[in-house]
Amino acid sequence: MKEDLTGKHFGNLTVIEYNDKTRKWICKCKCGNTTEVLGYNLKLGNTKSCGCLKNSKGIKRHKTVNVMGEQIGQLYVTDVNKVSGNATVKCLQCKRTLKMPIQDLIDLKKTRKKSITCGLDGCEYISPRKKNVDIKDGTKFGKLTVLKRLDNKIVKTKKTETSIPMYLCKCECGNDVEVQGRYLLDGRTKSCGCLRRKINKDRDNYKDLLMSENGKKLYQIYLNWKQKYQQPSNLFKIKIIDKNIKFFPELKKNQKPFEAFYIWAKDNGFDIKSGKTYLDRKDYNKDFSMDNCFWTDKKTRGY
Repeated sequence: MKEDLTGKHFGNLTVIEYNDKTRKWICKCKCGNTTEVLGYNLKLGNTKSCGCLKNSKGIKRHKTVNVMGEQIGQLYVTDVNKVSGNATVKCLQCKRTLKMPIQDLIDLKKTRKKSITCGLDGCEYISPRKKNVDIKDGTKFGKLTVLKRLDNKIVKTKKTETSIPMYLCKCECGNDVEVQGRYLLDGRTKSCGCLRRKINKDRDNYKDLLMSENGKKLYQIYLNWKQKYQQPSNLFKIKIIDKNIKFFPELKKNQKPFEAFYIWAKDNGFDIKSGKTYLDRKDYNKDFSMDNCFWTDKKTRGY
């Protein structure tokens, strides 16, 4: 037979009656709130209040979140001081450095907004679309020089209609090409297509090397790293490009740079079967070079 707990006290709770539907005891807390609790939780002392005891003692805590090296909106965290509870951040929009409470950064991270900036002197996030107004005649992007602004390109779908800014550009090879403004700004288009043709020509030159599985993998790694330098992320720009760290500077004077990279990689342990396909450095303050790089089977950022 179920023990009758009506009228009994358990901590701050006084049992009023039993609820047959929920199979819990209805209790009145000293703070005035009413709550329902399982009988065994009352007897074992697991529940002593409606929750007001935890709140009054400050038991509810935020989970520890490491924000070091994180990019929150347009704020990049460069240093964290757990003693003071502050972090040093760099605003990628206006290039200023400031200190902010770690908890504020944790709260901002939860919003997942790209538009977060330092806010100093009216600093605001400018989206790539708004930056189109900064593209002026004569501005250079890679091998392209802007000649003039064209009429917007209208792209229609069943649900939307988008107006895309277009620009007429002159390539160094002599060709004229029409390019979307956003592609110029984010670096996706840097030529009329001659750069891509050069890559395809290089691929033909290395046809024998690319016959093997290791050769194909190495060529993809080589292109990916070149791409990182041509279209760097904010983090890569801060960690690598701003520090003037170069990618295999020995290859610049070589007429067949990939062939030299291939030979070095094979002589220094690159192998798909063993899993050593990730490029890393011995000294993170020096260039990616033949003397400073090695292959590892553990995936790392390489920077």
